Amino acid sequence: MQFGAVESIILKRNQTTNDSRGFGYCKFEEKAAKISCLKATHALDDRRFDCKPAIPITDLQQKQSEDTEKKIFVAGLKERWREVVLNDYFSQYGAVETCYIAKEKGTEKSRKFGFVFFKETETV
Repeated sequence: MQFGAVESIILKRNQTTNDSRGFGYCKFEEKAAKISCLKATHALDDRRFDCKPAIPITDLQQKQSEDTEKKIFVAGLKERWREVVLNDYFSQYGAVETCYIAKEKGTEKSRKFGFVFFKETETV
């Protein structure tokens, strides 16, 4: 009850072995309790863990659809270019929400392609 009254808790388990899948869901009775929980640092049995808001799959699918409509793929980037270069260039066409350049895992070396997300679908 550190953050507030809990309405329900669901620990996700493997259906075959019944072992924990390493995550679960906690539903608070009050929104303020949820917000406090999300802002806090957590540890259990000397292991740190994160709390993130659960997003219903229907909302996630809708957001992905909206993001796709506002996103363009950009290839042939120079390795030295950063997101700010994309932002500056594509801002001439409309308001840019964010830019992303794909990087190799481990080395963080540019993969020479990325995405630009515009604020408005019409810009794309």
